[in-house]
Amino acid sequence: MEFNPRTDAAEEPGLMQKEFEGQQAPCPKCGQMRSITPAPSQDFTDETGAVVPVDIIITCPQCGKFTVKTRILPDGDTGATIRETGEEYEPSPVVRECRARLVAVAQSKDYETEEARVLDELDAKALIAAVYDSTGRPAAAERMSADITEDYRKLAAGNWTSVTRDRCLKQAGTTATFKLQRGDIRGALKIYDDISPLATGLNTVAATAFAVSRGFLTSLAGKRDAAVPMLREALVCAEELTAAGRPAEDPYLLAVACNSLGLALQDTGDFAGALEQLARAKDERLALLDVEEVTAERLRDYVDCARSVAECQIDLGQEKDAMDTLNQAILTAGKYPDFQEVYAAALMGRAKYIQMGVRRLPGFFRADMNAVIAILDRPRADGSYDSLLPLAYLYRSWTCTEDAASTLNDLGKAYDILYEELATGAKQADSTFVMVTHNYLSLLNQYDKERAASVKAELRQIGISPKQIADAMKKFTATAQ
Repeated sequence: MEFNPRTDAAEEPGLMQKEFEGQQAPCPKCGQMRSITPAPSQDFTDETGAVVPVDIIITCPQCGKFTVKTRILPDGDTGATIRETGEEYEPSPVVRECRARLVAVAQSKDYETEEARVLDELDAKALIAAVYDSTGRPAAAERMSADITEDYRKLAAGNWTSVTRDRCLKQAGTTATFKLQRGDIRGALKIYDDISPLATGLNTVAATAFAVSRGFLTSLAGKRDAAVPMLREALVCAEELTAAGRPAEDPYLLAVACNSLGLALQDTGDFAGALEQLARAKDERLALLDVEEVTAERLRDYVDCARSVAECQIDLGQEKDAMDTLNQAILTAGKYPDFQEVYAAALMGRAKYIQMGVRRLPGFFRADMNAVIAILDRPRADGSYDSLLPLAYLYRSWTCTEDAASTLNDLGKAYDILYEELATGAKQADSTFVMVTHNYLSLLNQYDKERAASVKAELRQIGISPKQIADAMKKFTATAQ
C-alpha cells in the first residue's frame, strides 16, 4: 500500500493511521522504542525546499511526547527534526552510540598516541556512514565517506604507520563504491588516482587490492593500454603475497587480480592472454570453494568467471572447451542448493551460448528454462524480478513455436516484467525488450488483436511506437548477422 500524504491524510484519515499501526520508533531522549502515531504535516516544504510527507508523534511514558518532522531532501536522502526543540532526530541506535563514542574518544586521556585516538574516531564515523547507506541516506553516506577518506589521506601523508595507510586505501575504496553505484566510473577512478601515492612502496594486502581495483577501473574508464601494465604489476604483488599461502584477510586476492587482468586483456583483443589469466582465476575460485566459506556472491563470482573463460574460448574457436567450461559451472553451482539463483545464472550462461551457435535448440534447453523460471519467478522484497527471468521466458518461447498459446504466454510474462521496469524508470529499453515486444506483437496481431491494440497503447504511453520497435529489431538483426 502506498500513502500519499498530500491527499490521503485529508481524504481518508483512517488510511494514514492504518499505515503506521503497530510501528515504533526510538524516543529522542531516552532511546527506548515507543509507539508512534502519524499526523498530517502542516508544511509540505521547509526552508531547504524538501518535501515533508508527514509528522510522527512519538509518545514516551517517561519523557513525554515529541513531534518529529520528516523530510525528503532534494538529493534523495531522508532526514528528521524534532519540532519542539529544532534538534535533529536520529532513529538509528547505532548512529547515536557512535556519536556518543566520538564524544568519549575526544575527551579520553587514555590514548598513548594521537594516531590511536584519530583512528578510533574515524572508525566510528565509518560505521555511521555505513548505517546511513543502509537506511536510505546514500548521499549523506557518500559525503561522510569522502570526508573520512580525506582525513585518512592527511594523516597517512604525515608519515604515520602502514596501518593508517592501509585503512586510508580501504576507505578510499568504500568512497569510490558510492560513485560506482551511481555509474560515475571516472569519479571513482579519480579517488583511486588521488590516493594512489599512499600505496607506493606498501607491500600489503590492502595496497595490492587497491592497485587491482585501480587498474580495473582504469580499464572500465576506457584507458585499457594504461590498465594492463598496472594490473600486471598488481598481479605480481598478489602472487608474492600468496606464495606462502592465501592471505587470511583477503583469500580471493589472487583470483581477483587474475580475473581483472584477464578482462582487461579481453577488452584489448588479446584473447589468448585473457584466457590464460581468466582460467587461473576460475581455477583459484573453484579451489577456494572447498576451503573458504561459500556465499552466494563467491559462488556467483565463480560462475561469472567461468562464463568469461568460455567467451574467450569461443573467440579462439574452442567451442567444445567452452561448452565443457559452462557445463562445469552448472555442475558446481548445483552442489549448493542454498544458492538457487546462482544455479539459474549458470544455466542461463550456457543457454546464451547455445542459442547463438545452433540452428536447432537441444532437447534439454526447454527443461533448463523451466528450471530457471521455477527459481526466479517470484518477486524480490522490493517487487522487482531478477534480470534473467524475462530472458528465460523469451528463450522458452522459442522451444514450442507450434503452440501459439504457450508462446504468447511466455512472451506476455516477459513483456509485462520489462514494461513495468521501463514505465517506472527502473531500466531503459534494451535488445531483450525490443526482441520480446517485437515477437509478442507479431503473434498478437495474428491471434489476439484486442491485446495487440492494448500493448501498442501501453507503448505509446511511455513514448515508444510500434514502428520504433520494428526498426530497432531490424537494426538488431542486421548487427547480429
